[in-house]
Amino acid sequence: MNRELSSLRSFFRYLHRTGRIDKEVMYRIHALKTSRRIPAFVPSTRMEGILDELDRESESPEFKFVRNSLIVLLFYSCGLRLAELVGIDRDDFSGDYTALKVRGKGDKERIVPILPPVREKILHYLDEIDRQGICISKEKALFLNQQGKRISRSTVYRTVQSQLRQGGVQGKKSPHVLRHTFATHALTSGVDAKTLSGILGHTNASFTLDTYTHVTSDM
Repeated sequence: MNRELSSLRSFFRYLHRTGRIDKEVMYRIHALKTSRRIPAFVPSTRMEGILDELDRESESPEFKFVRNSLIVLLFYSCGLRLAELVGIDRDDFSGDYTALKVRGKGDKERIVPILPPVREKILHYLDEIDRQGICISKEKALFLNQQGKRISRSTVYRTVQSQLRQGGVQGKKSPHVLRHTFATHALTSGVDAKTLSGILGHTNASFTLDTYTHVTSDM
């Protein structure tokens, strides 16, 4: 109904502007109030079990398991968007792998900190790329398919869905759910909204608070 009201407002503004009607007729009609959609996220207890399983899979000799576990871990520990993760190049990390340069919406760049345990998983994954000869000579991407080329968005999406399904997550299962999970858990653990908004690539901290504080207040 609100979409229909918006269309009618635009139509009658046009009629008034072009002189087809004498006055605005829609200004007294207000949009209906809608309930705010709560971002889907994985509860902390459920996420702990998923992380334990990822830790076991990362020690597998099979490249796909090492890669897939790191994909989920980076989504959860860095709050990345799908396109941001797929676009990571190996030289986007700082020299000591404690920070990651992320290219976000509008090609805006931000620096995201890498936690020590995640750093170790990244180094292990890079070692596996070299050991198994996965990467083709000119490919710079961090996440590769079995042919040594940059992984596709659809493959990453399916990977996250599969891992969350195996972890017993109900409802929506997507990379953005992991981004919401990261933000929700960060706020509840004491990270301030300004710092979090910078990590997420939001334009201001008030947007971050508006999006997540009504979630954390119920946890």
